[in-house]
Amino acid sequence: MFYINVDDTHSGLTEKLKIAEELGFNMLSEGYRGFSTAKFQDEIKKICNKDEAKGMVIILDTLKKFTDLMDKRKSSQFGELIRSFVVKGGTVICLAHINKNRDAGGKAIYAGTSDIIDDADCGYILDEISHDGGVKTVEFTNRKSRGNVINDVSYSYSTDDNISYHELLASASKVNPSLVGNIKSAEEQKSDAEIIESISECIQNGIEGKMALQDNVSQKTGVSKRAAVIVLEKYASGDYPLWVSTRGARGKLIYKLVVPQSQLPPSS
Repeated sequence: MFYINVDDTHSGLTEKLKIAEELGFNMLSEGYRGFSTAKFQDEIKKICNKDEAKGMVIILDTLKKFTDLMDKRKSSQFGELIRSFVVKGGTVICLAHINKNRDAGGKAIYAGTSDIIDDADCGYILDEISHDGGVKTVEFTNRKSRGNVINDVSYSYSTDDNISYHELLASASKVNPSLVGNIKSAEEQKSDAEIIESISECIQNGIEGKMALQDNVSQKTGVSKRAAVIVLEKYASGDYPLWVSTRGARGKLIYKLVVPQSQLPPSS
């Protein structure tokens, strides 16, 4: 196994090299024994020509250092080269970044053209679902699969600034799937808290119509009217709604509080 780390500091490289030596895998970085990312594709071709790929695992950290992810032609050519390595029995694990902006559903988006994902056998998006009490919980969600792989899995790890990278790795543990839904629900309500508080205040002050609520909440909190409506509808249903709606004159939706203001989650 070769971990090619070309996206780290000198101290980070030093610490990860110790881990590599302890666990028995190889680590390469830019300039080490003449290695460079510019030579990577030529080295892969040599490995394939010599039939030396079988059983070899290469981790690229990060992928943008090895090809132009925004260039469809270059991404496609890179994908073809890696496919030739895989056909010979090798495995390549590519780490890449996501976009700063998310999709309409709030999901993380891969940063680059679709060519790399299209050519891959398997692709996961890694996203944070919780960060509380010095522990971060993340979820891997499968976006591309040509085999029998798990759809999603979550892990938690320490974010204590006073621990070493080795201790950080040791702190990682798999999260019980039955708990993931509860973690997500708690985080959603926490992030929605300011909007929930604003909606509740509006209803208590006699602003009960859906259109009036979205306008007032958007103005008070700075979120879009669409975001205000999403939160309004989300907490008007389920086993424990915060408010309920009834039909008024001419079909107008009127909202009434179910949960007293004192019991609502505090805004952060």
